[in-house]
Amino acid sequence: MSDHPRIGVVGATGAVGKVTLGLLAERGYEHVRAFASSRSAGSRVAFGQGELTDLDAATLEAALADLPRAVVPGSNGIPPVLDLLVASGLSESRGQARRVLSEGGAYVNNARVTDPAAVPQRSDLLAGRWLLLRRGKRNLAVAEVTEA
Repeated sequence: MSDHPRIGVVGATGAVGKVTLGLLAERGYEHVRAFASSRSAGSRVAFGQGELTDLDAATLEAALADLPRAVVPGSNGIPPVLDLLVASGLSESRGQARRVLSEGGAYVNNARVTDPAAVPQRSDLLAGRWLLLRRGKRNLAVAEVTEA
């Protein structure tokens, strides 16, 4: 067993959680895990320089578990972001998805996407499996890319 305490901060994206994470970082704690509701999936928290790509598969799976999900086959390549927005339910139609993209309201893994023809690459997959999709500030979904 390690001499280093392991600390979990519940509500990490809220005001108190952010202050708590800041204090723990200032005091040099390294083994800290931030927990938040599925509404906060993809939110950045001020603790170290963590990115979505740095999270392990188990943490990502837990964070993405309650989000609307589109399971898409990746055997012939990953579909365009436009199609992923529709498949995940973030857009009701391809026309609406085009408007969301052109207005700058679509994100894949927290990176803004404006090109309706944009296609995520295999290197964009989180833990080799997921893409976190966002429309606007609070509408989240996940695209799970399978090999079949």
